[in-house]
Amino acid sequence: MKIVVANSVGVDYRGYKIIHSPSRWTNSTRDRNFFTYYPWELAYTSALLKRETAEEIKFIDGCLEKLDHQKYFEKLIVEKPDYLIMESSTRTINEDLRLALRIKKTLGTKLIFCGQHPTVFPNEVLKAKIQPRINEDISIYADSVDFVCLGEYEFTVLDIIKKKDKSNILGVYPNSRRPLINLDELPFPEDEDVQRIEYAFPAEPSCEYIEIQAYATRGCPVQCSFCVCGNLYYLKPNWRVRKVENVIAEIKYLKNKYPQMEGIFFDEEVHNAGKKYVLELTSALIKNKLNNLHYNAMCGYWSMDEEMLVAYKEAGYYLLRIGIETGSEKIAKAMNLRNKFNLEKLFSVLKSAKKIGIDMYGTFTFGGPDSNDEEDKKTLDLIYRLMSEGLYKCQLILLSPARHFMNGLIKAVLLFQKIGMIMTEAIV
Repeated sequence: MKIVVANSVGVDYRGYKIIHSPSRWTNSTRDRNFFTYYPWELAYTSALLKRETAEEIKFIDGCLEKLDHQKYFEKLIVEKPDYLIMESSTRTINEDLRLALRIKKTLGTKLIFCGQHPTVFPNEVLKAKIQPRINEDISIYADSVDFVCLGEYEFTVLDIIKKKDKSNILGVYPNSRRPLINLDELPFPEDEDVQRIEYAFPAEPSCEYIEIQAYATRGCPVQCSFCVCGNLYYLKPNWRVRKVENVIAEIKYLKNKYPQMEGIFFDEEVHNAGKKYVLELTSALIKNKLNNLHYNAMCGYWSMDEEMLVAYKEAGYYLLRIGIETGSEKIAKAMNLRNKFNLEKLFSVLKSAKKIGIDMYGTFTFGGPDSNDEEDKKTLDLIYRLMSEGLYKCQLILLSPARHFMNGLIKAVLLFQKIGMIMTEAIV
């Protein structure tokens, strides 16, 4: 049996290149040379299927290869999959369904849909209806998906491929969700059909070295109201870690396979939610002489202190990305940031990082709950203040098209770009 594990269509019908992020936001850009995220959960699924079944498994990343609908269709026709597994966001769902339903109509392929959008709208995806575009013959599409997976899906997909009774498979809609998984039960993610280092050319824009995306943890103990992870994907606050020795083994494997690799980008929800784990991991990196690599990670400042920063520096970390979100206490409450919002703590952490020599990259949101000119201006004022306290770069994320704020925001973006303080992404 042939099974294709496929990332989203890489170029949509309007010519936008898709930048698909499995657990956070997915966006797009006209720049075909822009970076691509490593589709980590699909990659874990592919590796798991290869380890646990005797089936022929093929991993294809349409975003990495910049495949539009027709090129992707032609590639899949050659593969002749019995099953097609796709992970979709709201940004990509229409393109992904068109591709998958056309393949099903042509080859009789069974379709498994996973990811953010199918988790939130399972019935809609299961009974997909293609809306015709100009001069489009929709008879080329099938009219249904076979399986929709909810939340984390690696072991759910495995059960489907093993042909277990659908009514008894946790995580398959409309059944109950599967409990959150033990990360140490997973193999290292896919590194056969794609080379993981390919995602470093070009790299995620703030990576300063040739870095491979990797994952020591999953989940977040905070449940911000705007976050897809805690509210929809995992359904609850959580933070799970891999055994330190397992992470070290993966880094050694990658370093041995890719001598040109210069570092690791831990692209997780929050890399540092537990101090004990951070100190164990950094100590192991030093002990195994892996601190000659360069590391950067998605973190929270609310869980950080000077001891942790010193350990990071000694282990080879050069950049930490922190979710600051807002300078407004009112908006912070509306976003349910709780202890994640602590400006006194923020300034203390930035001061320590500056002294120790670690760059800090902040992300901010605009247009969220209780947003208005006065409250959002507090965030802009905060950014100005943070610039003198060691903030290296920042990223602005617009949660909704708040017209009352757009003009001021655009002016701020242009200013920060001019002085090299901001990294923007084209979100469409």
